[in-house]
Formats: sequence, structure tokens, C-alpha cells
Amino acid sequence: MASIAKRETRHGVSYKITVCTGTDITGKQQRHFMTWKVPPGMNAKQAEKKAKQVAAEFEREIEYGFQADNNQSFSEYAKYVFEQKRKLGFSPATLHLYELNLKRIAPYIGNMKVRDIRPQHLSRMYDEIRKPDIRPCYDYSTPLFDLSQTIKEMGYNRVQFADACDVCYATIKKLCRGQRVQYGNAVKVAEFIKRPVETTFSIERNTTGVAPQTIRRIHSMVSEVLNYAEKEMIITINPAKRVQLPRLTPPERNYFQPEQVAAILAAADKEPIQWRAMVYMFALTGARRGEVCGMKWSNLDWEKKQIKIDSSVIYLPETGKLDGPTKTRNSRIVPLPDELMPIMRKLHLWQIEQRLLYGDQWTDSDYIFIMERGGMINPNQLSGRFNRFAYKYDLPHINPHAFRHTAASIMISEGADIVSVSKVLGHATPTTTEQIYAHEIEEAKQNAAGCIAGAILSKKQA
Repeated sequence: MASIAKRETRHGVSYKITVCTGTDITGKQQRHFMTWKVPPGMNAKQAEKKAKQVAAEFEREIEYGFQADNNQSFSEYAKYVFEQKRKLGFSPATLHLYELNLKRIAPYIGNMKVRDIRPQHLSRMYDEIRKPDIRPCYDYSTPLFDLSQTIKEMGYNRVQFADACDVCYATIKKLCRGQRVQYGNAVKVAEFIKRPVETTFSIERNTTGVAPQTIRRIHSMVSEVLNYAEKEMIITINPAKRVQLPRLTPPERNYFQPEQVAAILAAADKEPIQWRAMVYMFALTGARRGEVCGMKWSNLDWEKKQIKIDSSVIYLPETGKLDGPTKTRNSRIVPLPDELMPIMRKLHLWQIEQRLLYGDQWTDSDYIFIMERGGMINPNQLSGRFNRFAYKYDLPHINPHAFRHTAASIMISEGADIVSVSKVLGHATPTTTEQIYAHEIEEAKQNAAGCIAGAILSKKQA
């Protein structure tokens, strides 16, 4: 039976509820405590009745094994959950993102007790995060001068200037067109050319707020933590399951037209063998960026002309480069075109020559794509490399992931079944493929229906 003790202080009236559950193996009495504060406007009789109801509910939860008196804050418990996930082999990249999101929400629910969090607390937090005025350094800046002319006067080309300013080539390309960029990048450019940013750029306040996708990512972390608390019986139900999230606008995916891919491959033919092989691998397999960096010679079957993709390289500021499982933690076999095999043989011979050239300075590894002296490469550096490659041959902006969308689009338009497309791309399930490429699938269905109608009607007219 729970005991109830009334307390009156200058802060108001409250009831201390105590539940005893016997003794532990050492003979120590086990007690659980909670305090219920009387809300304003409730008279003494009502308060006493409500206190008895709260005590009965508290006692029932303790009896069922719930940790109803657990006082851990959300931030404290989240760090514990992250550590458990890390021990279980959870993706380091996902945990890194979770930790960043935890810092973002800490001012709102970080100090709240896990057991006190309700759906309305989460909804209010997301409303606050969506407000534009809390977004740090997300303003935009538009150049008030001709940057192209300035770059020429300083004796640089655009790629060299981007490297000197420590910004990506795509940012410099936008500025040369007179387009807006993030304020932080404008500051870097202004500092490099030694001009005041206030007079060199116009500053536009960002009023868009946080994107719905960002809110959903934050919610995913919150839900993961609270779901763990539910499993450990700290809370009876995960409140994150009852929150209404903002709708998502389908993202615009960038593709290459077949003639653009042909131009990219033709340009790659003029490059050193490793870069040439990497561009071909992206274009012809639809593999993710980290998966290409994680490809190994031991997984390449020369006779069957296929490669096993079972790892992915990521880069984290805290740990550097890491080789781990693929995004879905599954492996898959991807066939390689006949045209790619001679290129891979040349690359293999080149690596042998490099190993002999550098001798003791060589880092031996099984990776297909390597640093100058061996060892895994950093996938985060590929965007800059593709920018310089595109600039050199006057090609459109190349995002490595665009090759993946292009491969999927081509396979679907050519009539490949969704299961096969899903396996080549390495999606968790065919449903994922259907959701991502719903528009392309619907278009392929319409084209197929048109072919049927055309064939039947042509016979009828004949």
C-alpha cells in the first residue's frame, strides 16, 4: 500500500508518495518515491482525492516493473542509449548525426525527466525549431561586384580560387553568376579578397525555417531514445508515436541524360587510370559514394565480371575514416559491364607499380581506389574532385549521387523489375525503391501501356 504525506511550503502544496516493495538480497528495504504537486485552483478535498489516484497509479506501475521514479533527464538517458547502440554496432554516421541533433534540442527537453515528456512537449519543441530566427548562420548573401573579373585580376582560375577561399567550387560558380550563397561562405570570400563583407555582399535574412526533413530526422532520434525507455520500462508508452509531423515535399533528384553520361565518360578517358576507373564505376553500377570508396579487390570476380559490395567508407571529424557495413547493413553482387573490365585490369597493374615505386612508404590494403601511397580514401573529398573535373572539361555540375539516380531511372525505363533494381541499388526492400522512384515507375507503366495499345490497335487497323 502506498503511503501519502502532505507537504505545504511557500511554493505550494504537494504530496510525497512512497511505495515499498520489500527487501533486496542484502535485506535492504526497497522504496520508490514520487512527488505530486497540487495544480492551482484545486481545493483541499479535490487535491486529496487526486493524490490517492496518483498514488494508486504509481503503485501499480511499480508493481508491474516500471521505473516510474526514474529521474534521468532526456540528455542523460540519450547518451546512455547512444552508448548501448554503439556497443551493438549501430552505424557511427547515424550516431554522429544523433549526437548533433541532441545538442540542437537540449535547450528544449534536454533537462526534462524522460518520464515527464508528453507529445505536446515535442510538438511545441518542433514548432520552436521551425522558427527562422533560431537558425544560426543561415542567412544568404548575393555579390555586389563581378567576382569573375576579380578572380582573373588575382591570377586564379575558379577552382584555384575556391581552394584558396576554403569553399567548394559550386559556391564560386554561383557567385560568378551573381547568385546567392550562404553568408558564411560570403565571409570567407570577402576575407580572402580583403574587402568588407557588408559592402561587398547584400545580406538577405533567411525566413524559410527548418525544413520538414530536418524535423523528421530530429524526431527519429527522439523517438529512438524514448522507444528504448519504453522497452526498459521507464515509461509506459513512447510519446513520440503520438506526434503529428510536418508533411514532406518529395525532393528534386538530379539526373544525367544519356548524352551527358557519355560526355562524362569521354572526359574520364583522358584522366589518370584511377580517376577514370572511379568515374566509370559510379556511372555503371549506381553504387553509393561510400560503397565505391570501400570496394576491394578480393570482392572482384574477374571471371564472372561482378563485384560484391559489402562495406562503405565514411568520414567523421572525431574518428577520421572508417570502413563499416553498407547503409542497409547488407551485401549485394553487382554485375560489371564488359567495357569496364579492361579498365580495372589497368588499374590493378598501376597499383602494383605504385607499390613498387613507394616501397616502405606504401600503405598496403585491399582497396580498389586508394590514396597516392595506398590506404582508403576519404569519400568527403570526392565532391571537390568532381567539381574540378567538371570545370576542366566544361561539364555540368557532377554530384556523385546523381549517377545512382541515373542508373535507377535507366533500369526502370528499360523495363527492369523493381526487385532487380532494388538489389542492384542495395535498398533494404523493393518498397524503398518504389517509394523513391514512384514517378519513374509510373511513367514506365504508362509507356508500357502505350506499347500494348499501339500493338493491338495497329493490328485492328490493318
